[in-house]
Amino acid sequence: ITGQVPLATPKNTMLEITLADLIVTDDDDPYPTGFTLTVLTGTNYTLVDHTITPSLDFIGTLIVPVKVNDGLVDSNIFNLSVNVTNLRTLPITNIYGQTVTLQAYFSPEISNITINFTLNGAVACSGITNNNGRAICNATLLVDYGTFPTGVRADFSGNANYPASIATAQLIVLRRNLNVNATGVNREYDGTTNAEVTLSDNRVPGDNLTVTYDSAIFTENGNVGTAKPVSVSGISITGPDSGNYNLQNTTATTTADIYAKTITVTANSGQYKLFGFADPVFTYTYSPNDPPVAFSGLLSRDMGEDIGQYNITQGSLSAGPNY
Repeated sequence: ITGQVPLATPKNTMLEITLADLIVTDDDDPYPTGFTLTVLTGTNYTLVDHTITPSLDFIGTLIVPVKVNDGLVDSNIFNLSVNVTNLRTLPITNIYGQTVTLQAYFSPEISNITINFTLNGAVACSGITNNNGRAICNATLLVDYGTFPTGVRADFSGNANYPASIATAQLIVLRRNLNVNATGVNREYDGTTNAEVTLSDNRVPGDNLTVTYDSAIFTENGNVGTAKPVSVSGISITGPDSGNYNLQNTTATTTADIYAKTITVTANSGQYKLFGFADPVFTYTYSPNDPPVAFSGLLSRDMGEDIGQYNITQGSLSAGPNY
């Protein structure tokens, strides 16, 4: 026996030794036709026929004595090397939507092998081992809230020298704190303190989340003004992704403007006075009347006392500062 092919097995995994694993030179017989194999006992493994099983949790290189027989004589005893590999990954506890660093370690410490990571079955990222056998990569944690005993998984697909390996670890996903902000919507005067706001929050982009509120009111009064305080209450969240969040506030404050409501006053037609007499009280109609309008003052007209037509003007007529 002059040599061997590379042999490896994952930790705690049995391996069958075959004639094909050995390089044998025989001047009389073509190898491996007619040859038999004997695997001998050694340390750090158990043996059943030609199958070895590394000792529990052993990692490293096994030396397995073997010999072959061509039907007449035994060969030299050859110390076969078997690498017992190990892939392990680290557990993760983090907040939903955060960036997490996934790590795996491959033994023996070899570089330039690709480790693929998944988080609770979803593809996360890939890393390449360095000289210490360590592979790392970053991914966004989008697994739903909960505890998953094997939620972190690292996969090595294997190559000519090392077999495929899988490692798992616990994944704990914590709820994300959701902060809701309100922005007031400017509106026309309507005689009430009712307000309207739009809500924004720090959800993970793309999440299906509905944020609503029960009421929004102007806290001082419902009169015309700028930057008037608004109080929002009854904020709540629903939707398929709401279970991944801790709502941090059910109330909010903001400001908004109330601007004057436009009403149209129309002087009644056919109004007149006789020459030399005092002006009558000019009458009018107006719209809208929601909310009801309380006027003060009177309409007036253009100056002049000669016989003729004169324009009726607003005069002192007022509906107050909300109109």
